Amino acid sequence: MLALWRLGRHLREEIVYAELPIYSPLPEDARPAAAERLLIFMENDRMKHVRYDEVESKEVTLPGAEGVRVRWLVGAEDDAPNFYMRRFELVPGGRTPRHEHAWEHEVYILEGAGVVFHAGSERPVRPGDVVYMPAGEEHYFGADQAEALAFLCLIPKR
Repeated sequence: MLALWRLGRHLREEIVYAELPIYSPLPEDARPAAAERLLIFMENDRMKHVRYDEVESKEVTLPGAEGVRVRWLVGAEDDAPNFYMRRFELVPGGRTPRHEHAWEHEVYILEGAGVVFHAGSERPVRPGDVVYMPAGEEHYFGADQAEALAFLCLIPKR
């Protein structure tokens, strides 16, 4: 048996309809109530599930940024109460601006090779590395000249 389900996609403010098979041990007369409960659950579900490459990539235009793009994977529009997640992509030789700010962030290196600058020196980074940057610490990230760099950066909602 197939049923037409109304699926809400809250991020894009659109309603999507899909035919999904119903496999239920419930008797036929109990299925409409169970389907209504599932629909209510799905409409109230605020989980976001998206591929990173479906999220818009924006150029970072801050002074000192060179060849840097950012994707806000989880942000204010998602009603995230505590943290935001961004994916930074640096072209070979690209660099974030040298800066500091009043909040910490956690970084996970996904692809490529590069450096993180902190406390007056650069340290190499590669996929699988984790960086914790405390609040108030001057820093930047840079990609190697021959290889791009991509990393996740989590920041507190501020």
